[in-house]
Amino acid sequence: MSQSAPFSYMAYGLVIRSDLRLPELASIEAGGQPDLTITLDPAPMPADAVPEIGFAEDGTALFWPAVGNFRVSQAGDAIRITRAAEASDDLLAFPLLGPILFEVLRRRGYFVLHASAVLFQGGAVAFLADKGTGKSTTATALIARGGRLLADDLVAIDPAGRIQPGFAQLKLSDEARRFAPGGATLRGHVHDLIDKTRVLLPPEMLAKEPVPVARLYTLQRLAPGEASRVLPPDPALSLPTLLRFSYATRFGDALLKGQAAAQHFRAAAALAASHPPQVLGIAEGLDRADEIADTIAADLSRVPA
Repeated sequence: MSQSAPFSYMAYGLVIRSDLRLPELASIEAGGQPDLTITLDPAPMPADAVPEIGFAEDGTALFWPAVGNFRVSQAGDAIRITRAAEASDDLLAFPLLGPILFEVLRRRGYFVLHASAVLFQGGAVAFLADKGTGKSTTATALIARGGRLLADDLVAIDPAGRIQPGFAQLKLSDEARRFAPGGATLRGHVHDLIDKTRVLLPPEMLAKEPVPVARLYTLQRLAPGEASRVLPPDPALSLPTLLRFSYATRFGDALLKGQAAAQHFRAAAALAASHPPQVLGIAEGLDRADEIADTIAADLSRVPA
């Protein structure tokens, strides 16, 4: 950690001390022992550096040529970054608050979904879907109806079955960003390969405490003219669905082998048994967001107290 005063944040229930300014995260007063430290090497990565890549029992190293090297400690309590010479802080934050933070959460015992989640009507609702189906847009519709964001992209479920609040940012398509909640800030362009707009929400739109899972929905686009509806879960598909949309699957066999694969499978099986995903058919068209929110509200009213 550098000798200058570091930044202090809270995300996913972790107190974070960082050399890197991260405006996405909620700032807190410095003090006490952090759960996670983020250290930025003072010198940039040499052009001829040999990249460190791989998952090992004693830590993880990941590398992006245009961004830099990232190393995660065995206990998930430290991240060290060596930036590429031309990488901006905003560009560093993309992998740091995505796959790198995932690896921290995984090593700390969380099961992480590639999803969006909202606190709505007293319970945590998570949306699982392929890219472009509308996870973040559906989350935005619920926030407009009084919900609070829990997480976008990294949905971390702790061993007690609660979704931990992450940070107050959504990633929306150019078409969907016009539905951003009032008070939100549209952030600048970072890289030509990043096609979504970062939407920073006011702090009060982020849930403050972990929330028990109420529903997991797999989103399915309906044909034009069809009304939004919820279909009951198919027990035979519950586990494959959670494995498919778990964040770990993007790393494939590089991560999911041996003990790591066994732990991942057990966590997914436990979640499938307690909260089997239901299919949420969503009406075609962003102008039908209210209908989708009404459908979810009606379904949640049937969740046992």
